[in-house]
Amino acid sequence: MKIESIKVTEVNIPFKKKFSHADAQRSSANNLIIEISSKEYVGYGECLPRTYVTGEDILSCKKNLHNIAQYFKKIDFENFEDVLKTIINFYKKSEKNTLSALSGFENALLNLSAQYFNKSIEDVLDFFSIKSKQTITHYTGPISGELSFLSALKIKLFGFKSVKFKVTPKTFTKALFLKKMLFKKEDLVFDANSSFDEDFFEKNSILCKKQNIRLEQPFSSKKNMQYFEKNLAKTQIVFDESLCSYFEVKSFINLPSSYFLANLRIGKNGGITNLLFIYSLLKKNNVKITLGCLVGETITSKYTCLLGKYLSCISYEGGYDKFLFKEHIIKPIIMKYGGILRKDEFDINQKISIKISPNYIIEQYYLENARIS
Repeated sequence: MKIESIKVTEVNIPFKKKFSHADAQRSSANNLIIEISSKEYVGYGECLPRTYVTGEDILSCKKNLHNIAQYFKKIDFENFEDVLKTIINFYKKSEKNTLSALSGFENALLNLSAQYFNKSIEDVLDFFSIKSKQTITHYTGPISGELSFLSALKIKLFGFKSVKFKVTPKTFTKALFLKKMLFKKEDLVFDANSSFDEDFFEKNSILCKKQNIRLEQPFSSKKNMQYFEKNLAKTQIVFDESLCSYFEVKSFINLPSSYFLANLRIGKNGGITNLLFIYSLLKKNNVKITLGCLVGETITSKYTCLLGKYLSCISYEGGYDKFLFKEHIIKPIIMKYGGILRKDEFDINQKISIKISPNYIIEQYYLENARIS
């Protein structure tokens, strides 16, 4: 299989309302849709560049996609396993500030090659010797940085068993109040998005432990690693923005505490293949894992929810289409009461246009596109 054409389209998809956290506030999803073709087959992927995650923005992501495409277009893949091995080897050498682009490219390439070689997600799991769980998955209810009581009440009434608050030092007390009022039994995560300093963390981490609250990404990426290499955590800490590249994954595994968890996301870990590569590596080291998503995922959300059916994680994010977008885009995923996703037969060897219609997204929310020759 040889790549014949690659097309990148920039789209902007409006939200129902603003979604905010410590590092950003957005009212729409500014994404890149990737189309890779070979013969009659077309694979689709999506980039959601975030400067606070991998350091990429739309412009740098487009440049990175061009460089990635030049490498992969030279290869004539003999079989599906050849595709997987090539993707992993490329990821191991990749800089963190290219991983959003690699994620979108990998999604499209994997979707294409699964169609071309007639393979499924089960074949990818078998490649990594991952035993699938295929049980009911309860997804996490997200609460935006405004910490609106009404929004929190909706999450409570919808029956989510796991809830994630976007918090900062200024809203931390309000988050604790909402927990006390509404979420006494639910599994809770306070996601700081690097907004804490050491003093604030020291004062409040023990309090989080007493109340059974996990803290996600308290410090910036480099500081997060440096701090916890020297200090044992006083509550469970979830590494997110600090855990993107292969170098960061290797450093994370060496941390001397069972208190550390890994949040994996397709959009920051170099795509599905590389996320599964990291997942299998972390599982061998008995690391607990959460499966995350980026706010504004469309095509990627299909892949995230697909993985959620198979991977053994302590919490899952994704499939928030009807809660987030002004119109229902990600079909046929529907979240039922309790954060349970309706059974979805989608697999990586299907044309995503059948289920999601990337062409519709492009036509409705198109900004600009380019063909990478």
